[in-house]
Amino acid sequence: MSAKVALFSLGSTSFALPVEGIRHILFAPRIFPLPLLRSEFCGVFLYQGEIIPLFNLLQRFGMTICPSASRFTAVMSTELGLVGLPAGEAPRIICREQGGLKDAASEEQSPGTDRTFIHAETEYPLLDIEELIAVLPTKETTPVLSSKGTKEA
Repeated sequence: MSAKVALFSLGSTSFALPVEGIRHILFAPRIFPLPLLRSEFCGVFLYQGEIIPLFNLLQRFGMTICPSASRFTAVMSTELGLVGLPAGEAPRIICREQGGLKDAASEEQSPGTDRTFIHAETEYPLLDIEELIAVLPTKETTPVLSSKGTKEA
């Protein structure tokens, strides 16, 4: 059996995910905002009775569209548990042999997107969700507001 890749779009950006890490693709789950949720996540949703954080790909790609406007959510398995990734268009799943892989140029490269999948002359950053999560700042380096409204480390 050959490896497969899921091709997604989100606003004007496209990206690819290895199918091996996708647990399920949901149609428009209800997103619940949490006031103290880290900015790297834009809410949570329920999947099989479990609360799953929705990774803020919009922030990652520098976009400003509303995450609740996403039509689909890919539920991904990671070492730390499940995480959701928003997507706007219906995903296409293709065999990896139908496209090609290339390393991202150093000026394009950012954590979690060091490779690009090319299909039908379109380049899709191939997201490595494990690396995207691994480079998140730790709680100690993320400013939070205390009960007095001042920033603490």
